[in-house]
Amino acid sequence: MNMNYKDKYRSDITFDDLDDLEFDFQNENNKFDKHIINNISNYKFKGNRLSNTPATITTTTTTTTTTNKAAANSTLNNNDNSGNKLNIKSSLFKTPTLNNPNTITPTTTIASSTNDQLETPKLLNNSNSNRNSGSKFKTPNTCIPKMSASKNELTSSSVIPPVAVSASATSKSKTPMKQTAKDYTYFALTENKSKEIGFASYHTNSGQFEIGQFCDSQTYVHLYTKLFILQVSLIITPPLNDDSELLKMIMNKFPNVEITTIPRKIFNENNGISLIKQYSTPDKLLLLERNVTSKYLAQASFSALIKYLEGVNDITFSNSCLSIFYSSSERIMQIDAESIKNLELVRNSLNGSRESTLFSSLNHTKTPQGARLLIRNLVQPPNDMATIRMRQESIKEILSNERSFFTIGPILSKFKDLDQMLVNFTLKTDFNSMSITKIQKFIKSIIEFKNIIDLLPKLHDSLSNMKTPLLKAIYENISNLEIKTISDETVKYFNERLPSNKSSLANNIVYSIKDGINGLLDVCKKTYNEILNDINKLVTHYQDQYKMPGIKLHHNTGKGFHLSIYCKNRSLMQLPSIFIRATFKKNKCEFVTDDLVSLSRRVNEVFDEIVLLTSISVSNLIDFYRERISSLFNVSESISLLDLLFSLGSYVTLNDTVCPQFYEKGPLAIKQGYHPFYLYKSSKNRLDNDNHNYFVPNDTMLTQTANFHILHGPNMSGKTTYIEQVALLSILAHIGSYVPAKFMSCPIITNNSILPFDKIFTRIGTSDNLQSNASTFMTEMTEISYVLECATDRSLVIVDELGRGTSNIEGSSIAWAISEKIANIGCMTLFVTHYQELLGMSFIYPMIRNYHLSVTREDDQLKYGYSLSESVSTVHRYGIDIAMIAGIDEQVIQIARSVSDQLDLQQKDQDATSKDQQQTVHPARTAFQLVQKLLNLEHSNYNDQQITDYIADLREQYSIDLNSQLLK
Repeated sequence: MNMNYKDKYRSDITFDDLDDLEFDFQNENNKFDKHIINNISNYKFKGNRLSNTPATITTTTTTTTTTNKAAANSTLNNNDNSGNKLNIKSSLFKTPTLNNPNTITPTTTIASSTNDQLETPKLLNNSNSNRNSGSKFKTPNTCIPKMSASKNELTSSSVIPPVAVSASATSKSKTPMKQTAKDYTYFALTENKSKEIGFASYHTNSGQFEIGQFCDSQTYVHLYTKLFILQVSLIITPPLNDDSELLKMIMNKFPNVEITTIPRKIFNENNGISLIKQYSTPDKLLLLERNVTSKYLAQASFSALIKYLEGVNDITFSNSCLSIFYSSSERIMQIDAESIKNLELVRNSLNGSRESTLFSSLNHTKTPQGARLLIRNLVQPPNDMATIRMRQESIKEILSNERSFFTIGPILSKFKDLDQMLVNFTLKTDFNSMSITKIQKFIKSIIEFKNIIDLLPKLHDSLSNMKTPLLKAIYENISNLEIKTISDETVKYFNERLPSNKSSLANNIVYSIKDGINGLLDVCKKTYNEILNDINKLVTHYQDQYKMPGIKLHHNTGKGFHLSIYCKNRSLMQLPSIFIRATFKKNKCEFVTDDLVSLSRRVNEVFDEIVLLTSISVSNLIDFYRERISSLFNVSESISLLDLLFSLGSYVTLNDTVCPQFYEKGPLAIKQGYHPFYLYKSSKNRLDNDNHNYFVPNDTMLTQTANFHILHGPNMSGKTTYIEQVALLSILAHIGSYVPAKFMSCPIITNNSILPFDKIFTRIGTSDNLQSNASTFMTEMTEISYVLECATDRSLVIVDELGRGTSNIEGSSIAWAISEKIANIGCMTLFVTHYQELLGMSFIYPMIRNYHLSVTREDDQLKYGYSLSESVSTVHRYGIDIAMIAGIDEQVIQIARSVSDQLDLQQKDQDATSKDQQQTVHPARTAFQLVQKLLNLEHSNYNDQQITDYIADLREQYSIDLNSQLLK
């Protein structure tokens, strides 16, 4: 064609409407046409790098067998407008370094398979990456680097041949260097002979380090819970014996999690405390040092974790930039891993998804970090009274300020994951060793961070009138002087109003930096615009030259720039010979030309240079952010907390809820409480007048004098749902949320202002555990032994059908003995059973009460009422009725009834005795009830005269009840 490319013109077309503008082509070493070289003046392309002719080129020759190019480092020294020296190295001429003296290699990897629920981690900083876009360098398996003994790291003598141990003989261990997912958790641990566990974890998505130390049981139940909560991806330990109980527990409970062992000398507490001082943000260092002073195992684990990340994963952290916090059980209500699963707090038991869970019921968060904070609160609720009351007050104020409530949500929805952005600032960044694709992603995160900084003033305005301490603290964190300084510095570098949508990513990168920051970058941007104009003019030329006005321009990552035209019948479609590589897709024909391909390649080359120069331009800005990263962490925490409060507030607006109250030594009282999972469905059915599927609310009254409730009755009457409901509502109250009920109160103990529910235990729905070769009964006993060992008088315990995994006689005997033990502990307990013998415990122990959920028999069919009553159920042989409902053959049902009649005759005497016991209450029951009513007066709103009258009524009623008992 005879088009004159030298006729340049300006155009405002930026191709925002194209389907994908992430330029990611394979670079070729083609030079620009003479007209482009002329426009760039003294600059020219060297390979795929823009070089300044007068600059000094330093070349180092290296022998290689994989390329015919000289392997060299091409360095461009040029001063930008700010006086900063540019240093651009062409990685096309780099050869990877196979032996890094500052890395460590895991000596033993134990894994059964890749974790299906967890993706693998991405290399956050690959110093050996090729410059080509998307290229990756993988460390050869044959390379086992050595560590310097003087640095307390691995030596050649300490290297153990790699060994893979797995549950299945065919599984292969995988080095974490190949992991690619963002959400990945590393966990280093060590223990001593006293079963003390020290640990350190790193979550790649949030960038948070957690360290801690605790005493564990023989079964490592606390470690199991910690690993479960953190959703650990890889565990780092010192060498373990094959018969180690710790190793057995991990492999049984987490068969898909990799276990990597490194020499014990890497677990060095002296290095650990030094590394904590080196990396922790200054504002948290003093408290952190105080917490870990005597926690030597935690210090050692942190040292091993840092050495592993730096050595094996090539992750290097910037000094004084890490968010490290000490994990303590104080002011946290402990929920063990089995209870988290049984209560379906985060994932359901059916398919492991987050649907039909407490999290899904509450989750109205707008940001990723807000959702993470909600999950963390559900599995580890606070039991600090000050925290709970501040949250309640904040939710109340948010709801009372309608303007702020409807403003905060839309603003928060525009926030990206700030935690993930801050991770980039905590890592040392070497743009010279990063691929173009990684640099693009890094710059994208900087642009998104800039957009978040722009949103903070709007959030600031929405919170300006808030009065509660928690909301005022959030307001101050997002509006302090440091944040204003960060915002002002960001404005100096970036153009305003950069879109954050994906289709504009390329244009965002190209035009993100203001003109005048970097002269070389300005020249590249000008060239980039000119080539786009050439492409646009070329398309117009084709439309006119070939009388095809329907030609449209498109771009995507795979094809680059290409053309298309509407084509209804491909057999009739005849294209001019200049249009090549024609493909048909539905009613569209796509094609390119040699000139368009050439221009597309040139756009890619210039774009790569813009990416590199932009990264150089923002490097000083990143250093500026690092110096103030403590303030940025505070902003991220404040946004997470605000999002959590907003989510809990949204839950209130969508459901019938009440703010729970807390009373000193008061009861756990719930009036018309709903199960959170079924609240929405119940409300919908009530609106639809569907009484058949309407969820029946129930009351709960656990007191100091009646703290053990035995629930019995037919299957499907709602016993399990009820006890789960009580536990879930207690968790909601602890996180500061409103609860679905007409009224709820929780007791508190004035000592240290903590709640009585220091722990919640559940034993629900057990089946055989094939992985640990444990039967149903063995699993039951293992779980209940943990309850007996750790429960206190401030715990809430719910047990569902204990002892069903063995014979009736042994099961009822064990259930009785365990019930007595739990009752003597004094914790609030809901105990579901089918053993009629246990109902007699209420005669022996006055604090034990019998309850059932109403069921009646009509026309030989069971009718479920689902309402709770304090009495013994009169419905018997319900198992046979339920079998009939399930569709068992009528003949089988008749045989079952006949056998049941014979057994009833054989045990008539025992049944009569049991019936007498069921109809009798403990002689001290009346006195216990009177004491509890007097205790409840402390929390009443009665005036003095009303209290006097109430006590007089109690005295009269007590005399009547006492005389009635004496007559019996």
